[in-house]
Amino acid sequence: MSNNYIHNMFPGGPIPVDEEVAPSGNRDLTEQIKKLTTNSDGFYINNLLTKNKNRMATFYLSYPSSVDWRDQKISGVIKGIGNDFVVVYDRKQDQHCMLMLMYLNYITFHDEVNY
Repeated sequence: MSNNYIHNMFPGGPIPVDEEVAPSGNRDLTEQIKKLTTNSDGFYINNLLTKNKNRMATFYLSYPSSVDWRDQKISGVIKGIGNDFVVVYDRKQDQHCMLMLMYLNYITFHDEVNY
């Protein structure tokens, strides 16, 4: 029995992969699952944000350990992207904000999204 696991992007934990137990007809399915869940094509959130640089977006974030900043909504123009952060320019406040992606819930874009 193999101890290989696919790290799943979705809730529920890792998916066990056992090549020996999988029937021969399901090996193709196992390979497809590996490709989808390991992001082999490099489709990460920072790549999506990079393709939408200089576009207006609203970021919804949650800071679970903060009472004052529990849930935040920040709108602005995407100016810079890192592996774990995004820099947004808020025109109304005339300031740049660095948002940590670990606190990100979701993003809405104000126009068409580039994939």
